Amino acid sequence: SATDKPHSLIANEQGEVFVYGSTSSGNFPTTISAFDPTFNGVDDIVISKLNPTGSALLGSTYIGGSGSDGLNGMTNNYGDQFRGDIELDSAGYVYFISTTNSTDFPADTSSFQATVGGAYDACLGKLTPALDTLIWAAYYGGSQGEGGLSIALNSTAEIFISGATSSLNMPVTPGVLGLTN
Repeated sequence: SATDKPHSLIANEQGEVFVYGSTSSGNFPTTISAFDPTFNGVDDIVISKLNPTGSALLGSTYIGGSGSDGLNGMTNNYGDQFRGDIELDSAGYVYFISTTNSTDFPADTSSFQATVGGAYDACLGKLTPALDTLIWAAYYGGSQGEGGLSIALNSTAEIFISGATSSLNMPVTPGVLGLTN
């Protein structure tokens, strides 16, 4: 009933299509076994799974907290606010990256960053192929603002992410390029 914004999609080997996006609709179509079938805040991330012909919704879930999730706060170009990404591993698990300003985003307390660092942070997570369980989720950011834009996996399922930051204290590993903002 409100604004629904698809950002990225990917298909698995069976031809099932996974769509990542964001919504401000409290009645976005979710499935009974969804990780989170209820709208949580201003905007939520949504991930949906369709059969190969697009005629059946196989899974669909909200992900978010009480703030704005799924909209990039670091915008320079037209459409930048609608950036985020989805990826699948070889076993069909779903990985996503996005942006949140929710202090109660469902980040795993044992993740590498369990709390928000700035006004808005990148957020990422992993879901089961049926979209019924959030395996883990985390924030990623420094004391200012971050936007999660793209995610990729290599053959051993190591996760690579890209985005934007305005933080001078963005967590990085020693020896990488771009240690200064």
